[in-house]
Amino acid sequence: MVYYHQGSVPGYYSALLLFPETESAVVDLINSILLNDAVDWISRPYASALFQFPEPAEYVALAKEKLAKEGGKESKASELNLTRFDKTIP
Repeated sequence: MVYYHQGSVPGYYSALLLFPETESAVVDLINSILLNDAVDWISRPYASALFQFPEPAEYVALAKEKLAKEGGKESKASELNLTRFDKTIP
């Protein structure tokens, strides 16, 4: 079971995932102007790594797919961040 909450105010985004059965949590805090739901895209791979899911989703590919559906609004900065993020997840 997971309890999940996400929030934002202009320039700040947060996500909180609580796993009461294992007394674990994932907390992401971002101060940026985002083109998509980055805080959610970042939280999920960490939760997957925390519990060592045997077949974690390809979150970077899913984020790029979402950006493409939004009319290709991906900037060079967000493309760089997705590439950097892809290298940090096992």
